[in-house]
This record gives sequence, structure tokens and C-alpha cells, in this order.
Amino acid sequence: MSLLRCTLPLLAVVATFSTAAVAQDPPAEGKDLFKKNCVMCHGDDGAGSDMGKMLKVKDLRSKEIQDMTDDKIKDVIKNGNGSMPAFKGTFTDEQLDQLLKVVRSFKPKS
Repeated sequence: MSLLRCTLPLLAVVATFSTAAVAQDPPAEGKDLFKKNCVMCHGDDGAGSDMGKMLKVKDLRSKEIQDMTDDKIKDVIKNGNGSMPAFKGTFTDEQLDQLLKVVRSFKPKS
């Protein structure tokens, strides 16, 4: 009986961490924002559209992008970087969080 008492809480902790590690599908609002504002250069899958590739946009699936902190990604969206234009004042903080979830949802390049 005491083994069961010890095992159940441990299983609950493991299940919680396992679920947290699973990537979440980004919310519809974030997908819509990405489609309206980002797809033109970044493409549907984050790899870059034909125009984006001509502009040498970063592949959002790349290790370089996926290793960035959340704050850094939001900063690049707001202030631009290289060929990435600044969107400061375009998105609310909540919308930036939604776009971040979309970026994080792209499967990393192998």
C-alpha cells in the first residue's frame, strides 16, 4: 500500500512534465496574423517563400531561430533585423505572443 502512495504522485509529476514538453498547436489568431503579415516572405511553413529566399530571410525552422529566446524573437518582430522590416506599433503584446507561438510551432530543420 505504501508503494502505491509513493508511485501515484510520481506518475502525476511525470505526466505533467511529459504533457508540457509536447508542442502546442498555435492559436487561430496567431495563424491568421502570420498568414496576413508574414507568409509573403516566410512562407506557410516558415522555410521562406520564393520572394523571401531572394531577400535571404531566415528559415524560421532553423536552429538559429529556434534557439533564440522568446524576447529576442519578439524584439526582431518589433524592431526588424537585416531584411526583416520593423513592425513596431503594428501588433499588441498579445498578438506578439500569438506570433511567437506560431514561430515556435515550426518543426526544426533536421
